[in-house]
Amino acid sequence: MSLSDKRLKDTSPQELVRDLSLSVIGTAARLRELCVLRVKEASKGITGAESKGTTGEATEDTAGDSDTPTDTPGLENFLTSLWSEVLAMAQEDEAYHARLLELLAELKAQSNESTPWRVWGSPAALNELSLFGTQARDLLNAPKVILDGKPARITPADAPLLACDHAAASAPRTRAFTAARWRWLLLHRFLACTWAAGLWPCADFALWTMRDALEYPAGHATYNKTPRALCVEAAAEWAVYAGAAMHGCREVMGPNGNAGWPGNAGSPGRGGERWKGVDGYDAGRWRLWKETFGAIAMEEGERDGARKAAREAVAAMEMIEAGATEKVEAGSA
Repeated sequence: MSLSDKRLKDTSPQELVRDLSLSVIGTAARLRELCVLRVKEASKGITGAESKGTTGEATEDTAGDSDTPTDTPGLENFLTSLWSEVLAMAQEDEAYHARLLELLAELKAQSNESTPWRVWGSPAALNELSLFGTQARDLLNAPKVILDGKPARITPADAPLLACDHAAASAPRTRAFTAARWRWLLLHRFLACTWAAGLWPCADFALWTMRDALEYPAGHATYNKTPRALCVEAAAEWAVYAGAAMHGCREVMGPNGNAGWPGNAGSPGRGGERWKGVDGYDAGRWRLWKETFGAIAMEEGERDGARKAAREAVAAMEMIEAGATEKVEAGSA
């Protein structure tokens, strides 16, 4: 039975995302309907009857007392399931990326709720892609190696297995590391595309990836579990697919360069050992990244994949710089 023939209440967000027979517009519309339905069902389970704000118009806040708002029942579970499936597909095959990006755009284009739902005490909505960044952040921590259907622990001795591809005839454990490597690179590529398309602000994700790959010396402890070669390839994905967004960004995420930065917010934009400037994006930091890519591209003994990725990153960054120069010159003419 195709999903078009199934009753909506018997469908999951994962099934809707996976159903390629539906148009992107149709998928987005059904996801919105299903989200409302899951909230109504969860609210009934809590109150024993339809509570105020769950009357089926898909616009209400089921949070309870307006003075002490609580989370909207069912919403966090729905959003977590939805984004987990979107990101899982993005890691499986680049061929899914265009459709998934269209889906995110279509969801964002939907009308807003008249009264916001809430997750974690804050307003949330499907068309704001609430919790998408949280799900993505969890996956970016490190490659996930799956062996015999279970997550495998990555030791420093295992890390080199993530640095390059291995033959299909390799041992199952080795093939599992190759699969994890490609899932991680595809994740970075997809997220870079979401930023480039204006779908999700990934300035923090991009900066962290560039810092890890390009702001520490080759033998640094940072690379004990995720090898430098793989970090370089991941950083190159951002330079190639979201380089223009990075080049134009001047966001500062820390006290160094942002006097108004909250004292309890840490410094997520801080530099690695090679960068002591502002805690965020800066023309000098961009130059450092490009120079380091260039050095890696020429580095004897570095993995071929990392060197190739570094060359592609330099080429992309130089093209972006040239385009920015042309715009400035055209504006001053």
